[in-house]
Amino acid sequence: SISEFKTWRSFPSPKYHLLTESMVIDRLLSFSSELKEAYDIFHLLMYHFRNKDDRSFFELLKNLPDSLDTQFRDKIENLISYEEGIRNALK
Repeated sequence: SISEFKTWRSFPSPKYHLLTESMVIDRLLSFSSELKEAYDIFHLLMYHFRNKDDRSFFELLKNLPDSLDTQFRDKIENLISYEEGIRNALK
């Protein structure tokens, strides 16, 4: 399994009888390496945010890989302009 997504709701599919949410995400991520990279970065950011690790959160934001999609990168880097407020919220 590519994703860490763990829910068991099922969806009908023409090729397979039923697909779980995890299977749908894994299939989508297998189609695009750019999407997979953005997905992984986003979930790593969310991990640091949920664990209130502001140092790792902003270190990752300031050192995003060059291969990351430019539109996604621009949107995510916008969070840096709110650094003080985010750091205060995570305390």
